Amino acid sequence: MDYLAPSCVTEICDDPGASIEALSHGDLKGFFANQPAMGSFSLLVRTPPAIVTAGNDLAVYRSGVFICVLAAGLLGVFLAMSMLRRGRPWTVWALLGTACVVNPLTYQAAYWGHPEEVLGAVLAVGAVIAAGRRHWLIGGLMLAAALAQMLPAVSTVRAAIEFAGTPGLTTRILAWVPTRLIGTKSFSAS
Repeated sequence: MDYLAPSCVTEICDDPGASIEALSHGDLKGFFANQPAMGSFSLLVRTPPAIVTAGNDLAVYRSGVFICVLAAGLLGVFLAMSMLRRGRPWTVWALLGTACVVNPLTYQAAYWGHPEEVLGAVLAVGAVIAAGRRHWLIGGLMLAAALAQMLPAVSTVRAAIEFAGTPGLTTRILAWVPTRLIGTKSFSAS
């Protein structure tokens, strides 16, 4: 576990404790100066509970874990309700809803001090679901938050576009992005 661990004082690690603590005191400079090599979205989400439980490092950590796992619980409830509305057996939707929260990956993420991984995964899955239901703004915001949270969520971009179901959209976006990253002016000058 590396949340506010003593080894993080002398070594560089991915401990978000100092950054969350700085933001909970309104110190934006300290927030960005201490930001670990992880996305800032979960740090922003975990700061309000840190303000409420100020002074107790373990309570601050546990409240942050609760917020991140709560997102997984809300995803589980959403998926279970969707299956219930479609007439699936209660055993299937109850199992799926429970598995969103109670699984080895969630336990390991919390145990090793990285509940932000759970939040990032929930945001990525939510973005794909929203895109599949043609809720473009919600899906885009969730995808942006997932990307701001963790870089591996980049793999979600293609899935979200595919589930959006717009014919040819994937090809147009995949052709557009490299031209914007490289810059089209360099090709026209040669």
